[in-house]
Formats: sequence, structure tokens, C-alpha cells
Amino acid sequence: MEQIIREAEIKDIRQCVTLTDKLVKFEENLCKAHILIDNPDERHNGIVAMIGEALVNPDSRVLIVQKSGRIIALFIASIINKPTVFKHNRICNVWLGISQENCPIEKVLSEFQEWGKEKGCNALSCHVLNGNKKVQRFCENGYNANKIFNVYEKSI
Repeated sequence: MEQIIREAEIKDIRQCVTLTDKLVKFEENLCKAHILIDNPDERHNGIVAMIGEALVNPDSRVLIVQKSGRIIALFIASIINKPTVFKHNRICNVWLGISQENCPIEKVLSEFQEWGKEKGCNALSCHVLNGNKKVQRFCENGYNANKIFNVYEKSI
């Protein structure tokens, strides 16, 4: 079955919350590391708020991947400006990526890369769980931000 990448809409939020619940069961270490909220109701409210805010912010973008009519992946990116002492000073930062099953991560990152270029960015940055080889291959370099996440960056 074909996977479709598209812009998220308000009507998708409920499925996105369900997707995060399924993943929390597999990623209990994220809760133990205090990255995800343990309380499901609070986590649901947080996911709804994150997606809703990103949907109305012109400097954010929410993409989902659908397969057979159900959402299998959610990605949120925002444009950030860093001080000019860094090599990249305007970045398309993919700060949330949740995938229930194998999805076309390279295509999703390419979509964000093109959007970032249109927004005047000179880099794409991805915060991902350790060991995501597809993101490592897509980006030029990376560094370990903490024990759970790596940050990868690519000039665009």
C-alpha cells in the first residue's frame, strides 16, 4: 500500500494523539528520562497544543504520513534563528518525528528541506532518537545532544 506525505490538518489531531500513545508503550525510556510526560491526559493535551500551535504558525510546518487512510508518522518543524556566530544562522529545525512503522523519512526530510529553502534557511536540523540511520545518511553531520537524542544538521 502506498504511503502519502501531506500537510496535517486539525481533523488529524486525534489520530496523532493515538499514534503517540502507541509509541509511548514502546518508548517507555522516554518517560523514564523525563522527556515525555507520564500522565496520558497531560500528554494528550500537550500533543494537541503542539500540533495546534504549529498548524497556525507560519514559521512551522506539520507533515504526516498516511497508509491505508491511517496516520503512521507525524513530523513538526519550525524555523529558528541562531546568533550569527554559528555556521548556520537560520535553520529549518525538525524537532518532532514520530513514526509507528517504516516510513519514507528521506522524502519527509526533503519536503522540509525545500520548505526551509523557501523560508530563507541555510540548514536543516533534525533531533532524532539514537540510531536512526536514515536521518544520519540524509544529513551531513551530527552530534550527541544527550543520552537519548542525536542532532543532525545539513547545509541547504
